Amino acid sequence: MRVLVLLWIAVLFWPSAAQTNPWPREKGQVFAAISGTYRYASDSSTVEFDGDAYLEYGLTARTTLGVSANDNQIDYSHGYLFVRHSLSAPNRRLKLAAHLGLGASRRNLDWEPMARVGFSVGRGTEFWKQGWWSVTAAAEHHELWPDPLYKIDATFGLNLAPKLQAILDLEASQRRGSTDVFTLRGSVAWAMRARTHLVAGIEAKEINETFLGLRVGIWQTF
Repeated sequence: MRVLVLLWIAVLFWPSAAQTNPWPREKGQVFAAISGTYRYASDSSTVEFDGDAYLEYGLTARTTLGVSANDNQIDYSHGYLFVRHSLSAPNRRLKLAAHLGLGASRRNLDWEPMARVGFSVGRGTEFWKQGWWSVTAAAEHHELWPDPLYKIDATFGLNLAPKLQAILDLEASQRRGSTDVFTLRGSVAWAMRARTHLVAGIEAKEINETFLGLRVGIWQTF
């Protein structure tokens, strides 16, 4: 129920830049992103570190291929190949896309197959500054768990200056019998060069207890 409430809030009030979104990658273009997140929970003195890697390639004007990988130093990793296909005409302001991913995930030392399906919607906006919003709903099946994982990601971004973007992300996930996970993240992306962005942000993650985190990453377009 809490996930459904957050989904409703996201759709109504949040008119990722690097990952799941409905915009196709330009044909022949390559986009890569790598980031690391350090988290700390003061109640238990627990420390987490996540590493993320992401790659996209524009296969056609409407189809994008990619790879997504994540590693948590404690007990989880995943890696999967995906295809994302645009469902909307190129000249439409409202962008729609569906995606399918296949790969594997790790729990402790065990690796098993996983699959991901999802749908994304988004559009550009004019809210004080030019920007964009996107919402992605996805379901993941992991052989490591008996029940599917449901996810909702919402992103709102603003182009503050020619070389500076501000990005707000809300992520929520739910699996039957497991603790719901909620993450709120604020980031800025600075264009160091024409095709390179430095990204830095802070986040709050709720999973049994509250983790506060710092994220730093690089986006590169080829």
